[in-house]
Amino acid sequence: MKAIIKKIKRHHIKQVIIFGMVGVAALLVQVVLYFVLCRLSLNPLYATFIGNGMGMIVGYKGHTKFTFERTHKFSHKEFIKYVVTSLIGLAINSTGVYLLVTLLKYHSDVGLIPMFITPVVTFLISKFWAFK
Repeated sequence: MKAIIKKIKRHHIKQVIIFGMVGVAALLVQVVLYFVLCRLSLNPLYATFIGNGMGMIVGYKGHTKFTFERTHKFSHKEFIKYVVTSLIGLAINSTGVYLLVTLLKYHSDVGLIPMFITPVVTFLISKFWAFK
């Protein structure tokens, strides 16, 4: 029994680490696009949507292949669940940017903060629903 528990724990730890690595790659795409687009005078909220969309593509590819080790063919149901999960992440990010940058008038760089909070929420949703 202890061996099974140990194996399960190792598997979960490995999964969280890989989720983090894929998430960092997706986050880097999102952050770089946000930063560059804001510097090109694009509205921070639009930059959030564009960055999130590109990050979502990187995340889906990475999570299906590496985090949740899917070997089956493309699944519309799974993809739709992933999109819903990503839209929840987008809602967290865009609401945060709107509150911090638009309403509270902080510098657009402060809009990066929600992008570091969202992965915790999306991992839990991905693990227990989208890629279950």
